Amino acid sequence: MYHDIKKKDFQKFSDQIKLIKKDGWSFVDPKKLEHLRKKKIRGKNVILTFDDGFYSNYLIAKKILKKHNIKAIFFIPYNFMMMKNKKNCLYFIKNRLKIKNYKLDQLKKINMNLHDTIDLSKKNHVVGFHTKSHVELSKCKTDKKLYDEIAGPVNNKFKKIISFNKYFSFPFGKINDVSEKSFNIAKTNYKFIFLGIRGENKMNLKNSFIFRDNFTIDYDKKMILSILNGYFDFFYFFKRRKLFKLYSKI
Repeated sequence: MYHDIKKKDFQKFSDQIKLIKKDGWSFVDPKKLEHLRKKKIRGKNVILTFDDGFYSNYLIAKKILKKHNIKAIFFIPYNFMMMKNKKNCLYFIKNRLKIKNYKLDQLKKINMNLHDTIDLSKKNHVVGFHTKSHVELSKCKTDKKLYDEIAGPVNNKFKKIISFNKYFSFPFGKINDVSEKSFNIAKTNYKFIFLGIRGENKMNLKNSFIFRDNFTIDYDKKMILSILNGYFDFFYFFKRRKLFKLYSKI
């Protein structure tokens, strides 16, 4: 799982992708997740995802992922995508994405727009839903607000893409952001639910939720390989167990 990547760091990102491949990992087309529910695959396999809908991610798809023949998932907060004013985008980044020290890049745009997300879909990437306004779902005060954030109405063109893919990502993705109600709404409306909890996804594909490892562009070789090989997974053992217990109730 990646987020915004500055233009000056595009080469670092490309080098990380090369390192992951060199270590023997294969990038799986996320559209094959449904197939993987029924058939096991061998080897070291990962799926690449990007959260929050930054324009930098769109450029990475065009300039880097195409070169490496990698398909990824781009989780888009709807309201952020629809913003046309830079000031509104910066407010959203600070107050919704909780990035307090965000600095403008060399890029002319901050956020992907509807045209960009449609283009990603046409290029056979997956566009997933990342709620309407990237709120902490645990703080939604009414069931109506919770439903609206997870599965409420959106632009028809965007809805068509989301309805086709049916992939959803919890904002922030921590265990405390997931409740029985929010999980139930997500499970009813989407095939796969992505979180920010570390761990392998061998046994839980049938349960709809996907664990993810957060990556940043500053990770060095040792950190990247340690994460990929599961050396930090035990820190999240109790969070994963809590999630399995929650799912068993639904």
